[in-house]
Amino acid sequence: MRQKTRKYPHGVGIALALAIFTPCMAQNSKLNAPISRQPTVGSEIDRGQDAAFDCGLHNLTNFAEFVACLNDIVTANRQKSTLSEPFQFGLYVRALQHAYVQHVALEGNVSIWRDSMVKIMKSNKLSFKDFCDAVGSGKCEPVKINEQTFGSATAARH
Repeated sequence: MRQKTRKYPHGVGIALALAIFTPCMAQNSKLNAPISRQPTVGSEIDRGQDAAFDCGLHNLTNFAEFVACLNDIVTANRQKSTLSEPFQFGLYVRALQHAYVQHVALEGNVSIWRDSMVKIMKSNKLSFKDFCDAVGSGKCEPVKINEQTFGSATAARH
């Protein structure tokens, strides 16, 4: 007895193959897709603060090495095209706090950081409140923060 064979049109076989393999191809295209995450001003400030904090951890008492570490970070970020003003702002906020803790006078790099921080605040229209948020102060005390940053914060509001 002869069995009946069902003949499917070729289109059905191709459609079935595509249905099976398309998810695999789609997954690969998703894996190769670029990630597009845009940094925010806040995330850049945090990144700068984290970088300066790491420099401070590795150079607790050697201020010259701390300065060299910060300069290396700025250079590396400039070379990678990831140096932004908000990043520098965060870097300088944390650097000035480190200088304050180390009782470093307002001279050399410290005054450059202070002046750069004020310039960045002005160009990005950052308020004193933004500055307080960046410093991580739950209660914004201008006198205390001015002392820690050598009076730089109030100049940036004008």
